[in-house]
Amino acid sequence: MKTPTEMIPFNLDISPELNETLEELARKIGGTKTDVLRQGTTLLYLMLEAKEQDKKFGIAEIKVRFALVVLSSTVTSFLSYRM
Repeated sequence: MKTPTEMIPFNLDISPELNETLEELARKIGGTKTDVLRQGTTLLYLMLEAKEQDKKFGIAEIKVRFALVVLSSTVTSFLSYRM
């Protein structure tokens, strides 16, 4: 079993347009293109998990923070991410 800090190399062919988008997003979050892909994958995973559980997934702005909220009849999961 791999430890959480162990990384697996991954090569990906992308269009120049997607590369520009990844670079722009990386600048906006102060990270790398890899960070963008990791965070985007995490958001997609959370969205699909919510959908499988018949919950709603949304992003709400709260002052300076953005909150990821998974809703059913009540708030069941709350994750916050500083932008």
